[in-house]
Amino acid sequence: MEKNKQIIIFIIILIFIAAIVVSLPRIFFSYLAPGEHFYTYPLHTDEWQHYTLALSLKKNFFKPHIFYYEEDTPFFDGSLPFHWLIYLFQKMGLTPKNFLILPILQAIFFAIVFFFFTTTLFNPLVGFFASLFALFIRGDVSILGILFFKPYILGFAFLILSLFILHKKKDFSISSIIFSLATIFCYPPLFLPLIIYILIYILINQKINKKFLWKIIALALLTLFFGIYATRKNYSLLIDKIIYRDSIMGYGGVNLIKYLGVPLIILGLLGIIKTIKNKKLWPLHALFGFFVLDFLLLMITKSSIGFHYMRIIYLGSWIFTIYAAYGLWCIFNWLKKKIKWGAVIIVALIALATIFPTLKFYVSSRSYANPAIHSAWLEENNLKALEFLNNLPDKNKKLLHPITLGTVITPMTGFKVTALPTALIGGKRNRYYDIRDDFTCDNIENITKEEGYELLWLEESIDCSFLKLIFKNNSVFIYEYIPASD
Repeated sequence: MEKNKQIIIFIIILIFIAAIVVSLPRIFFSYLAPGEHFYTYPLHTDEWQHYTLALSLKKNFFKPHIFYYEEDTPFFDGSLPFHWLIYLFQKMGLTPKNFLILPILQAIFFAIVFFFFTTTLFNPLVGFFASLFALFIRGDVSILGILFFKPYILGFAFLILSLFILHKKKDFSISSIIFSLATIFCYPPLFLPLIIYILIYILINQKINKKFLWKIIALALLTLFFGIYATRKNYSLLIDKIIYRDSIMGYGGVNLIKYLGVPLIILGLLGIIKTIKNKKLWPLHALFGFFVLDFLLLMITKSSIGFHYMRIIYLGSWIFTIYAAYGLWCIFNWLKKKIKWGAVIIVALIALATIFPTLKFYVSSRSYANPAIHSAWLEENNLKALEFLNNLPDKNKKLLHPITLGTVITPMTGFKVTALPTALIGGKRNRYYDIRDDFTCDNIENITKEEGYELLWLEESIDCSFLKLIFKNNSVFIYEYIPASD
């Protein structure tokens, strides 16, 4: 088959697979958890908060803030262009209901640039399998990943695009610099692996000259200035973002054998063995080596450079899929000499066995780490209550609501939140649990007067003279506070 036709076919297949992979937990949402047949809202708290931060750009395009009831709290944003992108889509009609379009577009963009980058290093077949395996590196609510619209995912896609252009132009050209800046402004820590790859590439392909050095220095300074700007000159916070201490371990750490699967590990090790002496691939080895060394540093010192534990695992796994794809290609070449037609079937079965664990996890796992299970808290009763609040004309009333719903209150209703769970955006507590733990009219009235709540979202009904029931369903009761007349 002509190479160009082969590339087009591979791209079409990858676009389809990327869209399906992102949609899988959403398609099986109603099977694994009670809710809509096809879940299209953000899957993770971080995504809800990214969406809400983008909403705040309407007030000041360069200074995102958090919609607390008492005040609009500034947010130290290290991914401002990422939120600009969400804001642009909001202007074009993006709502929480159709948020799914963003992770789908992100996955398609990543799959295509990863394919072209790996094809440049090897060939289209290796590029196809590398992108396929990368799409099926498991994403969950602790590691996150391609299922979620996140700055580090989009930033890494820009990094790969920058490196692809570096190979095509055989120089650190203006276009490569532009996408390097896009990488850094999406997720500044990606500057480290980006510069490592570029330096090794230039060293083995041409001499280091003053022009190149000035480009690198300028890029490093821009990264530093952006970090200072994002942290509002909080140098302690900036250092903490460069050196992670007591890095996030998720749910007790990740079993890499179970996470990656035995087939992918075997293929990846074979690929490394087959390519380790290839001088052309030294930049790739250096890129993968950075994540391996960062992982070992973390295991030994409980500190890491630039990335916390989960990011190291996920991004390192993506690079590892390139080796795995090449390992599969080596097996295919060997099999063709033995059993020409059977080689295709065997390789297809190996590839299927490699992606099967992730596929099974998305469609059948009832673990809380599965996004379909994690997102079950936004079930039909909550959605109906949020819709009711959205239709209320006065958005300035102070609302008591469950802390867990804090991330969805503003984007879904227009009300300002009085509490938020700790996640991407700090965290804030209201008096919800104080009312829940002492569910009496006297306690509710005292707290409502003290805090100035005008609307109360409760999960139980109660008959108090000062509360007027304005909405109810199977699990939500919304009351309006009616102060006693003097």
